[in-house]
Amino acid sequence: MASASSFQLMILVIQCLAALSVSHSTSVHFFLHAQVWAGSFCASEKGCCFPNTGMVSQEFTVHGLFPCSSSGTRLMNCDRGNSLDLSRLEGQSEYPPDPQTGRD
Repeated sequence: MASASSFQLMILVIQCLAALSVSHSTSVHFFLHAQVWAGSFCASEKGCCFPNTGMVSQEFTVHGLFPCSSSGTRLMNCDRGNSLDLSRLEGQSEYPPDPQTGRD
């Protein structure tokens, strides 16, 4: 589903921008890049909706990019003054599959 994938991409971009704004105001030591595989997601207690083929996607989907301190705690300092220019996302032709449906 293109709209769900567009939403995931937009969330990732927002997270990246938030991480950049956090890195200027606090001490970011590393970024945690989290991915999810639909096969393990569907096997979890959350479950998923299998596509018509009965198979889940074999690809990984980006879950998020999280700024962390040296102690491993995630930093939660969002600069609401930064705005996201959605026109910068136009022209993106490849999206990760939705982990629940396996569709793009």
